[in-house]
Amino acid sequence: MKRTRYIFPVLMSTRLLAQHEDTQVPGVGFGFSHSTFASVVTTIPDASQFITNQRTPDAGRTTPPMSQTTFGFSYGTFLWVKVNDRLNMRPGINAAFSNDHFDDHRQRNLYARAIDLTVTNHAIINLKPTNTHGMIKVARCMSYYLTGKQPYVLIGPKLHYKKFDRGFMRKGFESEGSMGLEVGYGINYTFHSMSVAPEIRYSVETSAQNVAGGQQKITHTLSLAINMF
Repeated sequence: MKRTRYIFPVLMSTRLLAQHEDTQVPGVGFGFSHSTFASVVTTIPDASQFITNQRTPDAGRTTPPMSQTTFGFSYGTFLWVKVNDRLNMRPGINAAFSNDHFDDHRQRNLYARAIDLTVTNHAIINLKPTNTHGMIKVARCMSYYLTGKQPYVLIGPKLHYKKFDRGFMRKGFESEGSMGLEVGYGINYTFHSMSVAPEIRYSVETSAQNVAGGQQKITHTLSLAINMF
């Protein structure tokens, strides 16, 4: 009887603590993302450089902008923070591996490999209430029922750092940083044990590094991503 008297209070205290934690759990989820992307760079000429060139004998031979294209893939982690039924916040960090092609319009093509680091903070705005009777059509007569399905749009700032390989940097280039804005559209498919959210994103970034003739670089990137949390 003495042993039973001590076991009973311990079990009661454990049960009360578990109930307290269940009511205080915030709507925060930890997830992983994988994406593939392609980008192209456009330039904005510097007006002061254009005026200076007009006053010289070589006015008609201005420095052409250097074109740049990039493709690669990335992996990352994020937090899915539920603010309310309409809004979620998603801060995240991604590491990417990319291949870059530069063309300076002087019959010289340059290629480089780079490691990219991207920091984002997306605001996820739900377009509709959660469809608790959603399904995914697998084949003509097959479908998979979900516990939830919800489309959304995203918008948020983007900070980007690109580290080129040593061989490319020996040619006079430097690692570059840029900042911009990212928007996108996705659908959150909720299964019994996890959520999967495919997305399409578009971002625009600006940088003044690795340019020619006083140009300002504008990078346009299109990404296809899948998130699991």
